[in-house]
Formats: sequence, structure tokens, C-alpha cells
Amino acid sequence: MNAKPLTLLSWILHTSLGWIVGIVLFEYLTRLGHNLNLQMHDGQSLVGLSMGAGVGLTQWLLLRKHAKGAFKWFWSLFLGFSFPFVMVDLVSAMVGLNPETVPLDVQILGLLCTTVIGSSVAGYFQYNALMKSTESSDNWIMYHSMAWVACFLPMAIYLASQHFEANQAAGIFILMLGGPLLGFLTGMRMIKIFSATPEEAIAR
Repeated sequence: MNAKPLTLLSWILHTSLGWIVGIVLFEYLTRLGHNLNLQMHDGQSLVGLSMGAGVGLTQWLLLRKHAKGAFKWFWSLFLGFSFPFVMVDLVSAMVGLNPETVPLDVQILGLLCTTVIGSSVAGYFQYNALMKSTESSDNWIMYHSMAWVACFLPMAIYLASQHFEANQAAGIFILMLGGPLLGFLTGMRMIKIFSATPEEAIAR
């Protein structure tokens, strides 16, 4: 167990790294699916799976130095966040919906809805698995969801830049801002939780 306290900077750095890992994983799985001629339904499920895995993994790598039960954090984020994205793809396949025919604004609205649901479910799992023991985490589900919604804006701008073939470098730069933003917003609450009751903030 690490004697050093959890810091906002370390949380931002690990979350930012996880954001990048998620993007790289998404691109890899998308290209792999295309090469294998798999119908990926425009990559909706891969967004949740990749970002949940990437951010969940790097945050766990940091939290394991501070909490014995921290591996639950990874599974809470990975399974909770990816669930609605996977369900969207399954329903789309069942009804024969082709995502490429869906207008951009509807696609972005759909991604926003799945992000809200996924981040809320993940926050619920995180709270119930690890954070019940401190009053400072009572609003974690709402806080976690709002943080992910804020980070959805860079994703939406990137999707729009891809659709309208705008400046690709600018779109990628804006997309990368999502990681530090998510790290800062969730990190502020995490630091408060650990500072309030360091021995009980997360199941140890």
C-alpha cells in the first residue's frame, strides 16, 4: 500500500493516459473488424468497450497503490460504461438498422444518451462496490455522470469534424482534451473522498 496520498495530478495523468489507450484500442478494433468483414454497426459498442477498458485500466493502476479492493473499479467502469453501447448495437442488429443512414445529429444525440446511461451505471457500480463507507461519496453517481457528459463535447466536435472533413489535426487535438478534462472533473471528487476519510474512502 502506497503511503503517499492520492493527488489530483496523478489522477489526471492516469485518466488522460487511459483516454489515449481507449482511442487507440477503438481504432485498432475498428480496423480489425473491417479487415475481417465484421459488421461493427459504426463502432458504437466499441466506443464503450474501448473507453471503459482504457480509462478503467489506468485508473485502477493508480488506485491499486491506495486501496486493496481497487480492481473492482476497473470492472465497474468497464462493464457499466460499455453496457448501453453494446445494447444499442444488439438492438440495431435485431431491427436491421444501418447506422450509416442515421443523420449526424441523431448519431451524436444517441452517443450522448448512451454516455449518460453508461457513466451513470458505472458510477452506481463504483459506489456500491467501493465507496459506500464515506458520506463524501454520496453524490458520486451524479458527479461521475456529469464529468463524462462534459467530456462528450470533445468527442462530438471530433465526430463533426470527421463528417464535414474539417481540419483533422484540430479535431484530434480537441478529442485528446477529453482525457485531462475527465481526469480533472472526477479527480476533484476523488481527492475529496480520500481526504475526508482516507482509511474508508475505498474498500481496503
